[in-house]
Amino acid sequence: MNRLINYEKDLQRRLLRILEIEAVKSVRLNFQRQGRPERWRNKLIPDGRKILSGKTGDLFSSISSGVDESRNRVVIKFGVSYAQIHNEGGRIPVTKKMRKYFWARYYETKKEVWKNMAMNKKGYIEIPKREFAKLTEEDVQRIVSNIKKI
Repeated sequence: MNRLINYEKDLQRRLLRILEIEAVKSVRLNFQRQGRPERWRNKLIPDGRKILSGKTGDLFSSISSGVDESRNRVVIKFGVSYAQIHNEGGRIPVTKKMRKYFWARYYETKKEVWKNMAMNKKGYIEIPKREFAKLTEEDVQRIVSNIKKI
């Protein structure tokens, strides 16, 4: 009986480890391909960098994962405060400080997009949904294939 219980626990650990590896791989592929299966909406201000990469790549670099065996689940975390709004989309209020920044960027670059952001009458900026923490059908098929190999 103990052998069967040990086998079950080992199988559970292996399954969770496969899920963890594949979930992280999925997030990385979403960033690499700039959205899957549909591509993410283009940036408002094209600057030559990939979408959600920023100057530092902090969002992508903040990916961490772990297995919670007691709850039988995999946990994927992002170590930056703005991860959720970029993944799910939403609105952020335009503050005085932001308007000042937008005006400064407009005077520096003369790009109308900065002027339009500074003169924003809505009082918020709409952040488009760019789901990077998402499993696609392609991922599910890969996971099932790996599980069948156990």
